[in-house]
Amino acid sequence: MSLFEGHVSITNRRVLFWGFIFLTLSGSLMAAFFMQTSNESVAFDELLVKFAAGTPLSRVKEVSNRIGLTVIEQMAVYDPDLYRVQVPANVKVDEAIEQYGQNSEVIGARKIERELLVKFAAGTPLSRVEEVSNRIGSTVLEQMAVGDPDLYRVQVPANVKVDEAIEQYAQNSEVIRATKIPPIWINEVEALFVPDEFGR
Repeated sequence: MSLFEGHVSITNRRVLFWGFIFLTLSGSLMAAFFMQTSNESVAFDELLVKFAAGTPLSRVKEVSNRIGLTVIEQMAVYDPDLYRVQVPANVKVDEAIEQYGQNSEVIGARKIERELLVKFAAGTPLSRVEEVSNRIGSTVLEQMAVGDPDLYRVQVPANVKVDEAIEQYAQNSEVIRATKIPPIWINEVEALFVPDEFGR
Protein backbone atom coordinates (compact mmCIF):
# COMPACT_ATOMS: atom_id res chain seq x y z
CA MET A 1 0.00 0.00 0.00
CA SER A 2 1.37 3.40 -1.01
CA LEU A 3 1.80 6.29 1.39
CA PHE A 4 -1.00 8.14 -0.41
CA GLU A 5 -3.41 5.20 -0.08
CA GLY A 6 -2.57 4.87 3.61
CA HIS A 7 -3.30 8.56 4.16
CA VAL A 8 -6.65 8.27 2.36
CA SER A 9 -7.56 5.21 4.46
CA ILE A 10 -6.80 7.05 7.73
CA THR A 11 -8.74 10.08 6.52
CA ASN A 12 -11.76 7.89 5.65
CA ARG A 13 -11.69 6.32 9.10
CA ARG A 14 -11.61 9.75 10.72
CA VAL A 15 -14.54 10.93 8.60
CA LEU A 16 -16.51 7.82 9.54
CA PHE A 17 -15.63 8.22 13.23
CA TRP A 18 -16.61 11.89 13.42
CA GLY A 19 -19.67 11.22 11.29
CA PHE A 20 -20.78 8.56 13.77
CA ILE A 21 -20.19 10.96 16.71
CA PHE A 22 -22.17 13.70 14.94
CA LEU A 23 -25.10 11.39 14.19
CA THR A 24 -25.15 10.09 17.78
CA LEU A 25 -25.17 13.61 19.25
CA SER A 26 -27.79 14.78 16.75
CA GLY A 27 -30.01 11.81 17.64
CA SER A 28 -29.66 12.51 21.36
CA LEU A 29 -30.49 16.20 20.92
CA MET A 30 -33.54 15.42 18.78
CA ALA A 31 -34.77 12.83 21.29
CA ALA A 32 -34.34 15.32 24.14
CA PHE A 33 -36.21 17.98 22.16
CA PHE A 34 -39.16 15.71 21.40
CA MET A 35 -39.28 14.42 24.98
CA GLN A 36 -39.37 17.99 26.28
CA THR A 37 -42.03 18.97 23.75
CA SER A 38 -44.20 15.98 24.63
CA ASN A 39 -43.74 16.56 28.37
CA GLU A 40 -44.89 20.16 28.00
CA SER A 41 -48.23 18.98 26.60
CA VAL A 42 -48.86 16.37 29.29
CA ALA A 43 -51.70 17.15 31.69
CA PHE A 44 -51.25 15.34 35.00
CA ASP A 45 -53.96 13.77 37.13
CA GLU A 46 -54.15 14.66 40.81
CA LEU A 47 -55.28 12.90 43.97
CA LEU A 48 -56.47 13.99 47.39
CA VAL A 49 -54.80 11.74 49.95
CA LYS A 50 -55.91 11.63 53.57
CA PHE A 51 -53.27 10.50 56.08
CA ALA A 52 -53.73 9.52 59.72
CA ALA A 53 -53.75 12.48 62.12
CA GLY A 54 -50.28 13.78 62.88
CA THR A 55 -48.44 11.93 60.08
CA PRO A 56 -45.32 14.09 59.49
CA LEU A 57 -44.83 15.71 56.08
CA SER A 58 -41.54 13.82 55.66
CA ARG A 59 -43.43 10.51 55.89
CA VAL A 60 -46.14 11.75 53.51
CA LYS A 61 -43.45 12.62 50.94
CA GLU A 62 -41.63 9.33 51.50
CA VAL A 63 -44.78 7.27 50.85
CA SER A 64 -45.73 9.40 47.83
CA ASN A 65 -42.24 9.39 46.30
CA ARG A 66 -42.04 5.62 46.61
CA ILE A 67 -45.18 5.34 44.47
CA GLY A 68 -43.69 7.88 42.05
CA LEU A 69 -46.00 10.76 42.99
CA THR A 70 -45.24 14.35 43.97
CA VAL A 71 -46.82 16.14 46.94
CA ILE A 72 -48.09 19.49 45.61
CA GLU A 73 -49.94 20.97 48.55
CA GLN A 74 -50.95 20.39 52.14
CA MET A 75 -54.63 21.33 52.36
CA ALA A 76 -54.10 23.02 55.73
CA VAL A 77 -57.16 25.27 55.46
CA TYR A 78 -59.42 22.25 55.15
CA ASP A 79 -57.54 19.49 56.95
CA PRO A 80 -53.82 19.40 57.92
CA ASP A 81 -53.66 15.67 57.14
CA LEU A 82 -55.11 16.05 53.64
CA TYR A 83 -52.66 16.40 50.74
CA ARG A 84 -52.91 17.12 47.03
CA VAL A 85 -50.51 14.96 45.02
CA GLN A 86 -49.62 14.78 41.34
CA VAL A 87 -49.74 11.53 39.39
CA PRO A 88 -47.14 11.30 36.57
CA ALA A 89 -48.11 10.09 33.10
CA ASN A 90 -46.38 6.72 33.61
CA VAL A 91 -48.47 5.83 36.70
CA LYS A 92 -52.13 4.79 36.48
CA VAL A 93 -54.41 6.61 38.90
CA ASP A 94 -56.12 3.41 40.10
CA GLU A 95 -52.74 1.77 40.74
CA ALA A 96 -51.54 4.81 42.71
CA ILE A 97 -54.67 4.71 44.88
CA GLU A 98 -54.16 0.97 45.40
CA GLN A 99 -50.54 1.49 46.46
CA TYR A 100 -51.52 4.23 48.91
CA GLY A 101 -53.96 1.73 50.40
CA GLN A 102 -51.06 -0.58 51.25
CA ASN A 103 -49.71 1.98 53.75
CA SER A 104 -51.18 1.92 57.25
CA GLU A 105 -50.87 5.72 57.60
CA VAL A 106 -53.17 6.36 54.63
CA ILE A 107 -56.89 6.60 55.36
CA GLY A 108 -58.06 7.26 51.81
CA ALA A 109 -57.12 8.54 48.36
CA ARG A 110 -59.44 10.05 45.77
CA LYS A 111 -58.94 11.39 42.26
CA ILE A 112 -59.51 15.12 41.80
CA GLU A 113 -61.81 15.54 38.83
CA ARG A 114 -60.64 17.92 36.11
CA GLU A 115 -63.62 20.28 36.21
CA LEU A 116 -64.28 24.01 35.86
CA LEU A 117 -67.12 26.36 36.72
CA VAL A 118 -67.70 28.63 33.72
CA LYS A 119 -69.88 31.73 33.98
CA PHE A 120 -71.35 32.93 30.68
CA ALA A 121 -73.03 36.25 29.90
CA ALA A 122 -76.72 36.36 30.82
CA GLY A 123 -78.91 34.66 28.27
CA THR A 124 -76.13 32.83 26.39
CA PRO A 125 -77.94 29.86 24.79
CA LEU A 126 -76.86 26.34 25.71
CA SER A 127 -75.98 25.65 22.07
CA ARG A 128 -73.39 28.46 22.19
CA VAL A 129 -72.06 27.26 25.56
CA GLU A 130 -71.55 23.79 24.10
CA GLU A 131 -69.99 25.19 20.92
CA VAL A 132 -67.40 27.21 22.87
CA SER A 133 -66.68 24.28 25.21
CA ASN A 134 -66.38 21.71 22.42
CA ARG A 135 -63.94 23.92 20.55
CA ILE A 136 -61.68 23.89 23.62
CA GLY A 137 -62.21 20.15 24.00
CA SER A 138 -64.28 20.43 27.19
CA THR A 139 -67.61 18.75 27.88
CA VAL A 140 -70.58 20.52 29.48
CA LEU A 141 -71.65 18.36 32.43
CA GLU A 142 -74.30 20.45 34.12
CA GLN A 143 -76.13 23.76 34.00
CA MET A 144 -76.12 25.11 37.58
CA ALA A 145 -79.70 26.35 37.11
CA VAL A 146 -80.62 26.49 40.81
CA GLY A 147 -77.96 29.03 41.73
CA ASP A 148 -77.29 30.72 38.39
CA PRO A 149 -78.69 29.68 34.99
CA ASP A 150 -75.61 31.05 33.21
CA LEU A 151 -73.14 29.04 35.31
CA TYR A 152 -71.96 25.70 33.92
CA ARG A 153 -69.88 22.82 35.22
CA VAL A 154 -67.57 21.52 32.50
CA GLN A 155 -65.02 18.72 32.33
CA VAL A 156 -61.54 19.27 30.88
CA PRO A 157 -60.10 16.27 28.97
CA ALA A 158 -56.83 14.64 30.04
CA ASN A 159 -54.91 16.02 27.04
CA VAL A 160 -55.71 19.66 27.91
CA LYS A 161 -54.14 21.52 30.82
CA VAL A 162 -56.76 23.05 33.11
CA ASP A 163 -55.03 26.46 33.17
CA GLU A 164 -54.91 26.49 29.36
CA ALA A 165 -58.63 25.69 29.20
CA ILE A 166 -59.33 28.64 31.51
CA GLU A 167 -57.25 30.91 29.25
CA GLN A 168 -59.12 29.73 26.18
CA TYR A 169 -62.51 30.34 27.80
CA ALA A 170 -61.33 33.87 28.71
CA GLN A 171 -60.74 34.60 25.01
CA ASN A 172 -64.49 34.34 24.34
CA SER A 173 -66.52 37.51 24.80
CA GLU A 174 -69.51 35.55 26.14
CA VAL A 175 -67.48 34.15 29.04
CA ILE A 176 -67.42 36.25 32.21
CA ARG A 177 -65.11 33.94 34.14
CA ALA A 178 -63.85 30.36 34.36
CA THR A 179 -62.44 28.93 37.57
CA LYS A 180 -61.26 25.61 38.92
CA ILE A 181 -63.75 23.86 41.15
CA PRO A 182 -62.17 23.69 44.62
CA PRO A 183 -60.83 20.15 45.08
CA ILE A 184 -63.00 19.76 48.13
CA TRP A 185 -65.67 21.79 49.86
CA ILE A 186 -64.97 22.63 53.52
CA ASN A 187 -68.11 20.92 54.84
CA GLU A 188 -67.35 17.73 52.89
CA VAL A 189 -63.88 17.07 54.31
CA GLU A 190 -65.01 14.83 57.14
CA ALA A 191 -67.62 13.00 55.07
CA LEU A 192 -65.20 12.30 52.21
CA PHE A 193 -63.02 9.84 54.09
CA VAL A 194 -65.43 8.55 56.76
CA PRO A 195 -65.52 5.68 57.29
CA ASP A 196 -61.91 4.87 56.46
CA GLU A 197 -62.18 3.57 52.87
CA PHE A 198 -59.24 1.22 53.35
CA GLY A 199 -61.01 -0.42 56.32
CA ARG A 200 -58.69 0.78 59.05
